[in-house]
Amino acid sequence: MPLTRPLPHGPWWALALALAIFFGGVIVAGLTGSPWPLVAPVVAIIVYGEWRGFRCPQCTRKLTERKVPVEGGPAYRIFYECRHCQGLWDPELLFDPSKD
Repeated sequence: MPLTRPLPHGPWWALALALAIFFGGVIVAGLTGSPWPLVAPVVAIIVYGEWRGFRCPQCTRKLTERKVPVEGGPAYRIFYECRHCQGLWDPELLFDPSKD
């Protein structure tokens, strides 16, 4: 078994539901002129974040982020680590702050 495992993507319908709630709230807020429907987009973002969340696909516990420098420069890779089952998940994210 490899040391790192690829982090699976969340279900497509969770993103579709979050986007529908987000844009629905924005449209209703625009039509009614009331700011209260803007609560729906905030809730959609929170629900999608928790659903897709950074939880271990194996034991569903919270993952912690680990930044690993790449070749000693400012670039780094991000891995997510599960302290419960000792899983190391690779979302294949590489950040290079010098490229901004």
